[in-house]
Amino acid sequence: MKNSFAYFSRATGQKLISFISRHKIACIALLTGGVLWIASSAVQSRHESIIPPVVSLLNYTAYFSLLTGLFQLFNKANKLGIARVFVFAILLLVLEVVCFFLLGMPTKEHNEFISGDVEPDHIAARLGGVPFGDSVLHSVKYVGQDICFDVHYTINSECIRVTPGYDSTRNEHALFFGCSIAFGEGLEDNQTLAYNFQQASDTYNAYNYAFSGYGTNHMLARLQYQDLSEHVKEENGTAFYVFFWDHIYRSIGAMSRYTKWGHDAPYYTLENGKPIRNGSFKNGRFASKIFEEIYQLNTLKYFDVDFPLKLNDSHYQMLVALIKESKAIYEKQFKETEFYVLLYPTYEGPSDWSFVKFKKMLDKENIKYIDLFNVINFGPE
Repeated sequence: MKNSFAYFSRATGQKLISFISRHKIACIALLTGGVLWIASSAVQSRHESIIPPVVSLLNYTAYFSLLTGLFQLFNKANKLGIARVFVFAILLLVLEVVCFFLLGMPTKEHNEFISGDVEPDHIAARLGGVPFGDSVLHSVKYVGQDICFDVHYTINSECIRVTPGYDSTRNEHALFFGCSIAFGEGLEDNQTLAYNFQQASDTYNAYNYAFSGYGTNHMLARLQYQDLSEHVKEENGTAFYVFFWDHIYRSIGAMSRYTKWGHDAPYYTLENGKPIRNGSFKNGRFASKIFEEIYQLNTLKYFDVDFPLKLNDSHYQMLVALIKESKAIYEKQFKETEFYVLLYPTYEGPSDWSFVKFKKMLDKENIKYIDLFNVINFGPE
């Protein structure tokens, strides 16, 4: 038995030595790649939230060594089809490294896209992020050394922003849905759109259901999550959805929005023209896993590539379906109502053709809108 084991060991050793002698370059490349990979992992272990440029460089060099070694092995084995695959991979890696240097060797994020640890029926789980209830948030924004704004946001127990000046003698409500524009990012409680609307009226109390980063999907998720008539005292009124063009990208979970802040946002799919909730973009969509792996590729960043590459009819249909369903639920929750989409001006707007198409789709569904697109002309300032 011992002799058999010794013979096997010698034979295996001889084969290994023979293999290494015949593939010296490949083995050196593979060994170098492995060492560099271990080195990059050691350096990365000192950094939690970022991937420093030195780690990226070590990784690129490790990939290059490993791919070169594998190419050498398959090329020498005369498996040219597989060898060409590794050549193509090496060329892509070279392009990635060139773009890395053209971008100035950027630091990258170490993002695990973890959702908050809350109960499944919690409002944060349903909406994918809300301000803390019964709190006052202090927000300060700097531009260089200058303070752009220094404000406070008062949030009530329903996790919505307080609109000061509530008057119990008024008999109509004005509900505001949307993103940071309707929420009033950078504004005090008595400077928001909801507050100014309320002040200009003798009959409305305003309620601010907007929040920074929200899209159309958040409005529908809120209306599906709770019956707003249980908290809004006025039975009659009007709802305003302050629509910003970027909402379409948020609502479909475009890669750039998903990877920046929207991974736990509500995810809907269309079934027979009706939006159906399928959890969040993080846990309900396979494409999200791909986005997490590729969004920091230097090639995509340098050429400013986002996914989807462009909007198509299905994206507009989803957007309008989300609005239509939100309108329908709102009308069920209250007695006499009106629902308006407020088309807010944007600094990166759609083409004229896209905007006209969107408005025609709203008209077809009998959704009223107020077009403010040309009220403000954005410039460099």
